[in-house]
Amino acid sequence: MDINLITNDDKSVLRLSDIEKYKDGSGYGTKITVHSSGFGCTVFCDFSEDELDKFIKQLESCDKNLSGEAKLKTEYYYWYIKFQCNK
Repeated sequence: MDINLITNDDKSVLRLSDIEKYKDGSGYGTKITVHSSGFGCTVFCDFSEDELDKFIKQLESCDKNLSGEAKLKTEYYYWYIKFQCNK
């Protein structure tokens, strides 16, 4: 499964690709690609099923209320992806 953020600027990219649940049920792994204003990187990250569920609920709340934030934290690292929604 892949997730792509689509904007009006085709040079900006946020993509979660090759999302796979681990066979042992311990969580998920994905490649995250970001490109914006000359910056770009691709990294692999792990996250738990609980973190993914929480992130999806937060995204649904942002969509419903047009405000709030959704944060997906990695399993073993200190970085994260956060969406902030403002009316």
